[in-house]
Amino acid sequence: MDLNLAISNRAGVGDPLSPYIFIICAEALNCLLQVCEIKGSIRGVAVARSTPKVSHLLFADDTLIFFQATKDALIRVREVLDTYEKASGQQINLQKSSIVFS
Repeated sequence: MDLNLAISNRAGVGDPLSPYIFIICAEALNCLLQVCEIKGSIRGVAVARSTPKVSHLLFADDTLIFFQATKDALIRVREVLDTYEKASGQQINLQKSSIVFS
């Protein structure tokens, strides 16, 4: 049985499995972004000198992604988000999303 079909058939609103499936999907996104950072595809940002760089933060249903604004990094982050959408069945709401450059 296809995993996407199994999830869509079982995990509706109010389904006791929904929170666990959501956590698993969030962890998958976390891993994808960590791999990019380890490989050097994206570089996080430091909020102050001598602090570790941060590439992403995951909250209940929000995600913040921080990276140095290069064309290659932007392409890689978009690929990660596309992979996440296809694997999880979730979609990024572009109406509620924003990109900020500094």
